[in-house]
Amino acid sequence: MGGPRATRLTGYLFHELMFWHDAGHFGSVKRRIQPARHVEHSETKRRMHNLIAVSGLMEQLKLLAPRQATIDELSRGLLNAHAAHGDQRSVDWR
Repeated sequence: MGGPRATRLTGYLFHELMFWHDAGHFGSVKRRIQPARHVEHSETKRRMHNLIAVSGLMEQLKLLAPRQATIDELSRGLLNAHAAHGDQRSVDWR
């Protein structure tokens, strides 16, 4: 127990393609809710990424390259029924 402590790093996964996600608009004419920009949009993510970069926090993080998740990795957080379709729904980051 007297050995050196293991250093744990926090990973940071980022790729420009992540900003290309479009959640569209929300609202409903049927419900009489005016359509508006969805709160889930790329500019909030881009702003957070830029703040992490200029704050110096990025230097303390381990930058990770995006890749396809394996079925085993997907099944850790999803029901096996969903993970079985992972190869059909995944994004090719190459």
